[in-house]
Amino acid sequence: MTDILHEDAPKYAVLQATRLAQLHAMQPADLQTLFDQMASASRLPGLGYHFGRHGDDFGVNAAQEYEELFVKHIRRNDLRHFTSIHPRHGTIMWHLIGIDNGFVAQYNETRRTYWSFYLVTNLQRFLRYGRAWWIEVRRTDVSWEFKPWQ
Repeated sequence: MTDILHEDAPKYAVLQATRLAQLHAMQPADLQTLFDQMASASRLPGLGYHFGRHGDDFGVNAAQEYEELFVKHIRRNDLRHFTSIHPRHGTIMWHLIGIDNGFVAQYNETRRTYWSFYLVTNLQRFLRYGRAWWIEVRRTDVSWEFKPWQ
């Protein structure tokens, strides 16, 4: 696998800068509302499909167990939140990542719905070679912090 993608670097840089500008334009209360919405979901859309694709990776035997892991995951208060603009579709995506276990819940902000829940065995590689240049979003004592990943 190659690094992102030397010939695509200008495209990714523009998308990252655009996403960073969008984040800076958001009101802190609106960003908090978005985080609250992401954390309050009680179902994973397309459960059967996602369980079929990813359930074995989590070592669960039933779709209900898989969905319970998903709900427990998105409610964690120690998740790392990364966002980007999808380079092909232009959708705004979030990845709620458990650094300790590699669980990733993918949220499509454009459509206001969860997109997937999967396990990543090498998070550093995932963040480095994924098809985006991420921005990590963190809540501070007084506001929000946006840190470009690449």
